[in-house]
Amino acid sequence: MTDGIELIYDRAIADEKLKDGTKYERLTAILFKILQESAYVAHDVRLRGDGKRTSHQIDVQIAIGLEQDRRRILVECKDHEPGTKADLSELRDFNGALVTLQPARGIFITTTSYTAPARSYAQDENITLVELRPFTEQDWEGRLRGIHVKAEGYYRGTPSTEWTSTGRTASSPAGIPSISGGTWLDSTAYYDEAGVAQGTLASLLGGWQREYLATAVPMDGTSEISGTYTLPEPVWLPVNGVLAEVTGFSWKAPIGHVTKEIKIQSEQIADLILRSVQLPDGLHLSDAISAELARNPERIFFRDQIASWIVGEDHVIRPIPNQM
Repeated sequence: MTDGIELIYDRAIADEKLKDGTKYERLTAILFKILQESAYVAHDVRLRGDGKRTSHQIDVQIAIGLEQDRRRILVECKDHEPGTKADLSELRDFNGALVTLQPARGIFITTTSYTAPARSYAQDENITLVELRPFTEQDWEGRLRGIHVKAEGYYRGTPSTEWTSTGRTASSPAGIPSISGGTWLDSTAYYDEAGVAQGTLASLLGGWQREYLATAVPMDGTSEISGTYTLPEPVWLPVNGVLAEVTGFSWKAPIGHVTKEIKIQSEQIADLILRSVQLPDGLHLSDAISAELARNPERIFFRDQIASWIVGEDHVIRPIPNQM
């Protein structure tokens, strides 16, 4: 048994002593159950062909569909050491069981790869070839591992103004407060020379407000924007106890800057990667497992997924009790 497979099994399922290769077989059974949760999946079964006395040990049996018309898939597992390949003799041995048992599909699965003769033989005999091995750091290449978004925003601050006076003044009616910073535009009036209110500053400055809001906000580090505005006609404003005639104003506004960072990093631990190596020419979409392998030729399995299942005393794969 390879060290990587043993470590994955011990951390996700149970740290226990098992016969060489058993942990890989059980992990394989669990992953096929994840691929097809409605299927009946069992590990380490002995099956006989119709009218045969000799039984065959099968690493994983998958049965899909109702009892009376179930499609049976048989899986052979080989936990090979790195640098070795599944060879022709192993495929021939497996096919001997397939010929006798006549399942709907045979799948051979290993941690490494296959020799050319083994691949050719599998193609001739309609055996699906799959690679299931520990996930490595290199397997993240081309995959989304997390999301890091950095957003920068710029906005106009509160503008300040300086009125442009003609120099002319007039007496201010009693009780009129002078204009100062923080004046409410909706409740402050402007006047004619006689001191008769003509309207509110909000109505007077409506044109400027539209121009101001239409001004582009610079995003190049500029700290302030400014400009001038000329009123349609001069008006009189209460300033320092008198009415002063003004024709417009100059204005400036600070440019604010805000940065927001969002980081989303998956806390899931990728344990195994399953890759379809070679699918039979006679693949039928009714063969749910093979169809799934065709649709998703590479699948990553995470520790929390694997840890949600157990191999029962009857060898059947089931959800752990608190997952039901």
